[in-house]
Amino acid sequence: MWGARDGTGAHVWANHYAEGMGWGTAEVLADETFRPHIEMDGAGRALIVTTAREGGRQGLWGRRYLPAIGWLPLDLIQEHSQIGATHVAMNDSGQGVAVWARQDGGVDSIWSSRFE
Repeated sequence: MWGARDGTGAHVWANHYAEGMGWGTAEVLADETFRPHIEMDGAGRALIVTTAREGGRQGLWGRRYLPAIGWLPLDLIQEHSQIGATHVAMNDSGQGVAVWARQDGGVDSIWSSRFE
């Protein structure tokens, strides 16, 4: 996973490496992104979280990768314009948690969301 800026904005990209086959085709995971984070488990499952603007909605978004399926659609975790620092963690069973800072009227708070 990597971030790149082009003439249309900032994007999160990913590519998959399969043993014996090599690298696949890079694909955009999210547009208008800031501060992406990724976590993977030993089975090849992955979870990214990023602040992004998708379809006119700004907030924290998540996306899963399942080896047998590929990348699942981008999901809105929380819609809010003042998302700060983000982090994601995943255990060996593929369960994850996203944690982020959010500011409301000058008050900072910490939020979290689980991924089963």
